Amino acid sequence: MENLFIGVDGGGTKTEAIIQNESGQRIGRGVAGPGNIKTSAHGSFQSVQTAVQQALISADIQDPHNYSLHIGLGMAGTEVPSAKSSFLQIPHPFRTIVLNSDAYIACLGVHGGQNGAIIIIGTGVIGMQIENDEVSRAGGYGFPHSDEGGGAWIGLELMRATFKAYDGYVSWTPALEKVFAHFNHDIQAMTTFANASAAKPGSFGELSHILIQALDEHDPFATELLMEAANYVNQIWDALSRKTKTKLPCCLLGGIAPFVQPYLTARLKSCIVPRKMNAPEGAILMLKKHMGLIT
Repeated sequence: MENLFIGVDGGGTKTEAIIQNESGQRIGRGVAGPGNIKTSAHGSFQSVQTAVQQALISADIQDPHNYSLHIGLGMAGTEVPSAKSSFLQIPHPFRTIVLNSDAYIACLGVHGGQNGAIIIIGTGVIGMQIENDEVSRAGGYGFPHSDEGGGAWIGLELMRATFKAYDGYVSWTPALEKVFAHFNHDIQAMTTFANASAAKPGSFGELSHILIQALDEHDPFATELLMEAANYVNQIWDALSRKTKTKLPCCLLGGIAPFVQPYLTARLKSCIVPRKMNAPEGAILMLKKHMGLIT
Protein backbone atom coordinates (compact mmCIF):
# COMPACT_ATOMS: atom_id res chain seq x y z
CA MET A 1 0.00 0.00 0.00
CA GLU A 2 1.46 3.36 -1.04
CA ASN A 3 2.33 5.84 1.69
CA LEU A 4 1.07 9.42 1.63
CA PHE A 5 2.63 12.05 3.89
CA ILE A 6 0.37 14.88 5.05
CA GLY A 7 1.64 18.08 6.62
CA VAL A 8 -0.77 20.40 8.43
CA ASP A 9 -0.28 23.92 9.73
CA GLY A 10 -3.13 24.99 12.02
CA GLY A 11 -3.15 28.61 13.16
CA GLY A 12 -5.59 30.98 14.80
CA THR A 13 -7.44 31.82 11.59
CA LYS A 14 -6.46 29.21 8.98
CA THR A 15 -5.54 25.53 8.63
CA GLU A 16 -3.49 24.40 5.63
CA ALA A 17 -2.76 20.82 4.58
CA ILE A 18 -0.45 19.49 1.88
CA ILE A 19 0.15 15.95 0.66
CA GLN A 20 3.41 14.46 -0.57
CA ASN A 21 3.83 11.09 -2.24
CA GLU A 22 6.65 8.63 -1.51
CA SER A 23 8.90 10.49 -3.96
CA GLY A 24 8.52 13.71 -1.99
CA GLN A 25 6.41 15.40 -4.65
CA ARG A 26 3.63 17.68 -3.48
CA ILE A 27 0.43 16.38 -5.04
CA GLY A 28 -2.36 18.15 -3.14
CA ARG A 29 -3.27 21.14 -0.99
CA GLY A 30 -6.32 22.13 1.06
CA VAL A 31 -7.30 25.05 3.30
CA ALA A 32 -9.91 25.30 6.06
CA GLY A 33 -10.81 27.41 9.10
CA PRO A 34 -9.13 28.02 12.48
CA GLY A 35 -6.84 25.36 13.93
CA ASN A 36 -6.25 26.50 17.50
CA ILE A 37 -6.77 23.37 19.62
CA LYS A 38 -6.97 25.44 22.82
CA THR A 39 -10.03 27.27 21.50
CA SER A 40 -11.70 24.01 20.44
CA ALA A 41 -10.11 20.59 20.08
CA HIS A 42 -13.04 19.24 18.05
CA GLY A 43 -13.41 22.42 16.03
CA SER A 44 -9.73 22.44 15.09
CA PHE A 45 -9.85 18.72 14.24
CA GLN A 46 -12.78 19.44 11.94
CA SER A 47 -10.63 22.08 10.24
CA VAL A 48 -7.88 19.49 9.82
CA GLN A 49 -10.33 17.00 8.32
CA THR A 50 -11.72 19.58 5.91
CA ALA A 51 -8.25 20.75 4.81
CA VAL A 52 -7.07 17.14 4.34
CA GLN A 53 -10.20 16.23 2.37
CA GLN A 54 -9.64 19.21 0.09
CA ALA A 55 -6.01 18.19 -0.36
CA LEU A 56 -7.04 14.63 -1.25
CA ILE A 57 -9.52 15.95 -3.80
CA SER A 58 -6.92 18.24 -5.35
CA ALA A 59 -4.56 15.23 -5.53
CA ASP A 60 -7.30 13.36 -7.41
CA ILE A 61 -7.37 10.61 -4.80
CA GLN A 62 -10.77 8.94 -5.06
CA ASP A 63 -10.47 6.45 -2.19
CA PRO A 64 -8.05 7.30 0.65
CA HIS A 65 -8.54 3.81 2.08
CA ASN A 66 -6.28 2.53 -0.71
CA TYR A 67 -3.36 4.42 0.83
CA SER A 68 -1.47 4.43 4.10
CA LEU A 69 -1.94 7.94 5.47
CA HIS A 70 0.65 9.50 7.77
CA ILE A 71 0.12 12.99 9.19
CA GLY A 72 2.30 15.57 10.90
CA LEU A 73 0.40 18.35 12.64
CA GLY A 74 1.61 21.74 13.80
CA MET A 75 -1.28 23.31 15.69
CA ALA A 76 -1.73 26.49 17.69
CA GLY A 77 -2.65 25.89 21.33
CA THR A 78 -0.43 22.86 22.00
CA GLU A 79 1.07 24.67 24.99
CA VAL A 80 -2.08 23.61 26.89
CA PRO A 81 -1.63 19.91 27.83
CA SER A 82 -5.35 19.23 28.29
CA ALA A 83 -6.12 20.64 24.83
CA LYS A 84 -3.37 18.52 23.29
CA SER A 85 -4.67 15.41 25.04
CA SER A 86 -8.27 16.07 23.97
CA PHE A 87 -7.17 16.58 20.38
CA LEU A 88 -5.19 13.34 20.23
CA GLN A 89 -8.08 11.33 21.71
CA ILE A 90 -10.35 12.14 18.77
CA PRO A 91 -10.68 9.09 16.45
CA HIS A 92 -8.76 9.50 13.20
CA PRO A 93 -7.94 7.48 10.05
CA PHE A 94 -4.18 8.00 10.06
CA ARG A 95 -1.58 5.22 10.34
CA THR A 96 0.84 7.65 11.99
CA ILE A 97 0.02 10.92 13.74
CA VAL A 98 2.57 13.36 15.20
CA LEU A 99 1.52 16.59 16.91
CA ASN A 100 3.59 19.62 17.86
CA SER A 101 3.12 23.39 17.80
CA ASP A 102 2.63 25.42 14.65
CA ALA A 103 5.77 27.35 15.61
CA TYR A 104 7.87 24.18 15.76
CA ILE A 105 6.95 22.99 12.27
CA ALA A 106 7.42 26.50 10.91
CA CYS A 107 10.92 26.65 12.39
CA LEU A 108 11.81 23.25 10.94
CA GLY A 109 10.48 24.24 7.55
CA VAL A 110 11.96 27.69 7.07
CA HIS A 111 15.49 26.48 7.79
CA GLY A 112 15.11 23.16 5.97
CA GLY A 113 15.69 21.22 9.18
CA GLN A 114 18.90 23.16 10.00
CA ASN A 115 19.63 25.36 13.03
CA GLY A 116 17.72 28.63 13.06
CA ALA A 117 15.04 30.78 14.64
CA ILE A 118 11.66 32.15 13.69
CA ILE A 119 9.32 34.81 14.96
CA ILE A 120 5.74 34.32 13.86
CA ILE A 121 3.77 37.56 13.78
CA GLY A 122 0.33 36.41 12.75
CA THR A 123 -2.82 36.16 14.84
CA GLY A 124 -0.46 35.66 17.78
CA VAL A 125 3.28 36.11 18.30
CA ILE A 126 5.81 33.46 19.23
CA GLY A 127 9.56 33.09 18.87
CA MET A 128 11.26 29.72 18.58
CA GLN A 129 14.71 28.44 17.74
CA ILE A 130 16.14 25.01 17.10
CA GLU A 131 19.84 24.47 17.69
CA ASN A 132 21.21 20.93 17.38
CA ASP A 133 17.73 19.52 18.14
CA GLU A 134 17.45 21.66 21.28
CA VAL A 135 14.32 23.80 21.20
CA SER A 136 13.79 27.07 23.03
CA ARG A 137 10.95 29.54 22.75
CA ALA A 138 9.70 32.89 23.92
CA GLY A 139 6.13 34.17 24.05
CA GLY A 140 3.15 32.56 22.41
CA TYR A 141 1.29 31.68 25.61
CA GLY A 142 -2.10 32.64 24.22
CA PHE A 143 -4.32 35.65 23.75
CA PRO A 144 -5.17 37.91 25.56
CA HIS A 145 -2.60 37.36 28.33
CA SER A 146 0.28 36.95 25.84
CA ASP A 147 0.84 37.28 22.07
CA GLU A 148 1.33 41.05 22.20
CA GLY A 149 2.13 42.50 18.80
CA GLY A 150 0.08 40.02 16.79
CA GLY A 151 -3.13 40.44 14.84
CA ALA A 152 -5.41 39.57 17.77
CA TRP A 153 -3.61 42.07 20.00
CA ILE A 154 -3.87 44.72 17.28
CA GLY A 155 -7.59 44.04 16.93
CA LEU A 156 -8.08 44.31 20.69
CA GLU A 157 -6.12 47.59 20.85
CA LEU A 158 -8.20 48.96 17.98
CA MET A 159 -11.36 48.06 19.87
CA ARG A 160 -10.13 49.68 23.07
CA ALA A 161 -9.19 52.91 21.30
CA THR A 162 -12.47 53.00 19.39
CA PHE A 163 -14.47 52.73 22.62
CA LYS A 164 -12.40 55.62 23.99
CA ALA A 165 -13.00 57.71 20.87
CA TYR A 166 -16.74 57.04 21.11
CA ASP A 167 -16.71 58.25 24.71
CA GLY A 168 -14.60 61.28 23.83
CA TYR A 169 -11.42 60.30 25.69
CA VAL A 170 -9.30 60.34 22.51
CA SER A 171 -9.67 61.82 19.03
CA TRP A 172 -11.05 59.86 16.11
CA THR A 173 -8.50 58.71 13.52
CA PRO A 174 -9.04 56.97 10.16
CA ALA A 175 -8.32 53.58 11.77
CA LEU A 176 -10.81 54.08 14.58
CA GLU A 177 -13.45 55.41 12.20
CA LYS A 178 -12.99 52.28 10.08
CA VAL A 179 -13.44 50.06 13.14
CA PHE A 180 -16.67 51.83 14.07
CA ALA A 181 -17.88 51.64 10.46
CA HIS A 182 -17.11 47.91 10.52
CA PHE A 183 -19.86 47.62 13.15
CA ASN A 184 -22.20 49.91 11.15
CA HIS A 185 -21.63 52.71 13.67
CA ASP A 186 -23.58 50.69 16.23
CA ILE A 187 -21.94 50.84 19.66
CA GLN A 188 -24.22 48.09 20.96
CA ALA A 189 -23.16 45.73 18.15
CA MET A 190 -19.54 46.54 18.86
CA THR A 191 -20.00 45.93 22.60
CA THR A 192 -21.74 42.62 21.94
CA PHE A 193 -18.90 41.51 19.66
CA ALA A 194 -16.23 42.50 22.17
CA ASN A 195 -17.82 40.51 24.97
CA ALA A 196 -19.00 37.50 22.96
CA SER A 197 -15.60 37.13 21.30
CA ALA A 198 -13.51 37.41 24.47
CA ALA A 199 -10.35 35.27 24.39
CA LYS A 200 -11.03 34.12 20.80
CA PRO A 201 -7.93 35.28 18.96
CA GLY A 202 -9.25 34.71 15.44
CA SER A 203 -12.21 37.04 15.98
CA PHE A 204 -10.02 39.94 17.03
CA GLY A 205 -7.30 39.05 14.52
CA GLU A 206 -9.70 39.63 11.65
CA LEU A 207 -9.85 43.31 12.65
CA SER A 208 -6.12 43.81 12.10
CA HIS A 209 -6.66 44.36 8.37
CA ILE A 210 -8.29 47.68 9.31
CA LEU A 211 -4.97 48.89 10.72
CA ILE A 212 -3.19 47.93 7.49
CA GLN A 213 -5.74 49.86 5.44
CA ALA A 214 -5.31 52.93 7.66
CA LEU A 215 -1.57 53.03 6.95
CA ASP A 216 -2.36 54.23 3.42
CA GLU A 217 -4.10 57.23 4.99
CA HIS A 218 -1.03 58.09 7.09
CA ASP A 219 -2.91 57.49 10.31
CA PRO A 220 -0.52 58.32 13.19
CA PHE A 221 -2.36 55.96 15.55
CA ALA A 222 -1.85 53.06 13.11
CA THR A 223 1.86 53.82 12.88
CA GLU A 224 2.23 54.10 16.66
CA LEU A 225 0.45 50.79 17.14
CA LEU A 226 2.77 49.06 14.65
CA MET A 227 5.80 50.55 16.41
CA GLU A 228 4.49 49.19 19.71
CA ALA A 229 3.97 45.79 18.08
CA ALA A 230 7.56 45.90 16.79
CA ASN A 231 8.80 46.63 20.31
CA TYR A 232 7.19 43.41 21.54
CA VAL A 233 8.78 41.49 18.67
CA ASN A 234 12.18 42.97 19.55
CA GLN A 235 11.69 41.73 23.11
CA ILE A 236 10.95 38.23 21.78
CA TRP A 237 14.21 38.27 19.82
CA ASP A 238 16.18 39.50 22.84
CA ALA A 239 14.73 36.67 24.93
CA LEU A 240 15.67 34.08 22.29
CA SER A 241 19.18 35.50 21.94
CA ARG A 242 19.80 35.07 25.66
CA LYS A 243 19.08 31.35 25.31
CA THR A 244 21.85 30.61 22.80
CA LYS A 245 25.53 31.48 22.44
CA THR A 246 25.30 31.31 18.66
CA LYS A 247 23.97 34.02 16.39
CA LEU A 248 21.25 32.14 14.56
CA PRO A 249 19.53 33.15 11.33
CA CYS A 250 15.94 34.24 11.86
CA CYS A 251 12.94 34.18 9.58
CA LEU A 252 9.89 36.37 10.13
CA LEU A 253 6.56 34.74 9.38
CA GLY A 254 2.90 35.70 9.55
CA GLY A 255 0.66 38.22 7.87
CA ILE A 256 1.62 41.09 10.19
CA ALA A 257 5.38 40.57 9.79
CA PRO A 258 5.92 42.74 6.64
CA PHE A 259 4.26 45.72 8.31
CA VAL A 260 6.19 45.38 11.57
CA GLN A 261 9.62 44.70 10.01
CA PRO A 262 10.51 48.35 9.21
CA TYR A 263 10.33 49.19 12.93
CA LEU A 264 12.52 46.35 14.22
CA THR A 265 16.00 46.88 15.66
CA ALA A 266 19.01 46.79 13.34
CA ARG A 267 20.37 43.81 15.29
CA LEU A 268 17.31 41.72 14.51
CA LYS A 269 17.14 42.90 10.90
CA SER A 270 20.74 41.78 10.34
CA CYS A 271 19.75 38.17 11.17
CA ILE A 272 16.68 37.94 8.95
CA VAL A 273 16.84 35.36 6.15
CA PRO A 274 14.25 34.09 3.63
CA ARG A 275 12.53 30.79 4.27
CA LYS A 276 13.49 27.56 2.53
CA MET A 277 10.25 25.64 3.06
CA ASN A 278 6.79 26.47 4.37
CA ALA A 279 5.21 25.28 7.62
CA PRO A 280 3.26 22.29 6.20
CA GLU A 281 6.50 21.07 4.63
CA GLY A 282 8.09 21.45 8.06
CA ALA A 283 5.31 19.25 9.46
CA ILE A 284 6.24 16.56 6.96
CA LEU A 285 9.92 16.87 7.97
CA MET A 286 8.84 16.36 11.59
CA LEU A 287 6.72 13.37 10.58
CA LYS A 288 9.49 11.71 8.57
CA LYS A 289 11.99 12.25 11.40
CA HIS A 290 9.55 10.58 13.79
CA MET A 291 9.18 7.65 11.39
CA GLY A 292 12.94 7.30 11.00
CA LEU A 293 12.83 8.09 7.29
CA ILE A 294 15.25 11.02 7.65
CA THR A 295 17.74 12.05 10.35
